[in-house]
Amino acid sequence: MIKISKILNFTSLASVLLVFAAFALFSEGSYVHAQDHTLEAVELNEMKYDNKVTKLVNENLDAGKYTSETGNIINDIPKAEVMDRYLEELNGKKTGPRIRDAVDRIFEIDIDYVSKNNYGNTLSSYEESIMQDVRASFQLDPESEIRDERIMDMKKNQVMDRVIRQRGDVDGAEARVIINQIFGINLNGISGLEGAQLGIFSKGQWIIKSENDLFVISSSTDDVELYVYATDYYEEKFGTYELPESLKRELERLEFVYDADKKQYTWINPTGESAPDVFKTEAIGYIMAAIIRANQ
Repeated sequence: MIKISKILNFTSLASVLLVFAAFALFSEGSYVHAQDHTLEAVELNEMKYDNKVTKLVNENLDAGKYTSETGNIINDIPKAEVMDRYLEELNGKKTGPRIRDAVDRIFEIDIDYVSKNNYGNTLSSYEESIMQDVRASFQLDPESEIRDERIMDMKKNQVMDRVIRQRGDVDGAEARVIINQIFGINLNGISGLEGAQLGIFSKGQWIIKSENDLFVISSSTDDVELYVYATDYYEEKFGTYELPESLKRELERLEFVYDADKKQYTWINPTGESAPDVFKTEAIGYIMAAIIRANQ
């Protein structure tokens, strides 16, 4: 059997904590069951990823002829690593559009949709490393703030494209950092939460969703507001939509407020900016702990 190192490069302590919590709840991945052991013969609905992703990742693994065994391995690799391997095999420069296409294919997250509708991070300024790259792309002094207001009015895709062009060819790990800093989409964390029974709705689309999710954390399109609620599956299993007492206490400690009409806890950032990664991670950590207890 081919041995594969499942190594994830996380962009922040927040990502590490989020994924660490998720590891306790990994479910088994879906598997390919191919009668004919060729990639072309495997029906697309039997594979976790589309034909192009599967083919390039298979080549990156140096697995030779595609088999159901390598299909199982590819399906079990964390999505962040699949993205890394896919981009390594992709011919040509890793431009913004090509990276966004990779995210769509692997994570099923439409970043173009986020940018078009101006969803995602609402910030007075991006992190300084992003700002410096965009300033430099306009032939400005990287330290100059003279065009910062115009930069913050740009579409997020335009910001991403300029950063990537300025830096040159980027790998998957760096691309995920850039995406998180600009769009507020933490792909490393999302990769770690796959199969964790936690639904995530953000940036106007489902980021993670399954019929066995116990709770959902969702956000307004600008991430200024966060919402936590129990799912129908939770109600079927436990006979109530009321959150566990321990989870309610932790959310209230984070200043979430219960909305009885909507049966959800709501948090609104008083600064009017998007919820920081660290805050979202802390909230998710408490939800993950509640999921672990619910499954005991």
